[in-house]
Amino acid sequence: MDEAYGREEWREDEGGAEDEARRRIAEAARTGAEVLDFSDLTALTTLPAELADLTGLRRLFAGDFRADGRETPFYGRRLTDISALAALTGLTTLDLSRTPVLDIRTLAALTGLTTLDLSYTEVSEIGALAALTGLTTLHLSGTQVSEISILLQFPAFAEEGAEYLSFQGTPAADPEKDRRLYMLSRLDPQRSAIETVQYLKGTHPDFRDPPGGRATQPLAERLAEASPVSFDVAQGQLAATNPGTPERVAPKELTLRIQALRAHLAILQTEAAAKQVPEGVKARLTAYAAPLQMDEPTYILLDGPMSFLRGAVADPFVTDGLEKGFVEGWRQLVTMHDDLRPLLLPPEEEDDLPPLAPEATPEEGIKLADAAIEVAEEAEGPGGTDQNVAAALRAIREYFEVAKANGKLRPGMVRRGLRALGGTLAHITYLGAAGTAVSQWLATPQGQAFLAKLQPILEIILKFFPL
Repeated sequence: MDEAYGREEWREDEGGAEDEARRRIAEAARTGAEVLDFSDLTALTTLPAELADLTGLRRLFAGDFRADGRETPFYGRRLTDISALAALTGLTTLDLSRTPVLDIRTLAALTGLTTLDLSYTEVSEIGALAALTGLTTLHLSGTQVSEISILLQFPAFAEEGAEYLSFQGTPAADPEKDRRLYMLSRLDPQRSAIETVQYLKGTHPDFRDPPGGRATQPLAERLAEASPVSFDVAQGQLAATNPGTPERVAPKELTLRIQALRAHLAILQTEAAAKQVPEGVKARLTAYAAPLQMDEPTYILLDGPMSFLRGAVADPFVTDGLEKGFVEGWRQLVTMHDDLRPLLLPPEEEDDLPPLAPEATPEEGIKLADAAIEVAEEAEGPGGTDQNVAAALRAIREYFEVAKANGKLRPGMVRRGLRALGGTLAHITYLGAAGTAVSQWLATPQGQAFLAKLQPILEIILKFFPL
């Protein structure tokens, strides 16, 4: 880092920071510089009055970022008095991020501003910004701002041509106050700049009233409520906490399959007891029977014992000495288990989601599930996701495999599968309540990278439910 940046005296001593600010102002006046960087003067409490003489200044950085776009490593800023800015009507970019600035009435005079960063300041009232009709980029994340309808007074925003908006972690994005604004605050800032304004104008495509006149939830939120999986953070990893609770989609079909599987297993156990079947095989059948007898068997309990049974029946060393009928019955048990497993997902209830588009097929579901699984597997490890996240997605993928092989039930199964897959991705992407461990994980670099890769997959799924 150059010698004229970041000296300790400017970070600790208010007088030293003020002297350096005046020196830089004088240098800018001498050279006609259009950019001034105070981002390392963390001890500065008041912008010097001499700043008003720099009428040619266009960009001023007194917050988190340097003029070259790099983030400064210095914290603990003290700047509160920005009244000297009033004369800088030609200023186009102003960064006050992570300063304790509270009163921004001075900014009303800066009618040339196009980019303003107030993120992580103490600002709560932004009515003074109404005069800044040229704003195209606005950072509000981490502030105390609770009302953002002022966006409609900025032409670029109102015309849906703004470049950037961030307001995560503000009272305006409180999920308890307005779940929709919370979701919109979580979008990529470029999209948020457009879709938040659409919401404020009442033109957002996901917020139109249905024929009955009831305001609907955004499609992504409605999908999220159908998620078969809940999430938490354990040991720093995003964890799937219930990948495999029983569904209630087709209770009759599910009940019949479980009953048939139990009956078939009982026959196998009876034959195993009467014939010369190795004790190891008998033990594995018993281990599988235990969770299968539960009122609500789940795949996460059944898959462990079944993995042994599946592997053993494929091993000629184990099966060659056994009666062929018993071995065939054993293979049928594996097949019946595999047919049941995709059904062990959470309930599907009647919903008000739009009808599926014709291009929604089991093959498309498999492709999207594979993409989501790949993202989850790439993220596995410390600070990333645990193995159950990918396991839950694999279970949904197998649901599509069954749908692909079952023409009679295919339409309903595809819809259930897309609800489950889309719901899981939407749940991760949109509905981690602010302040929870999940939302904190999602804010980490690993979480942000994970979201960025899941978002395009979710957007494809949303298109299968055209409004």
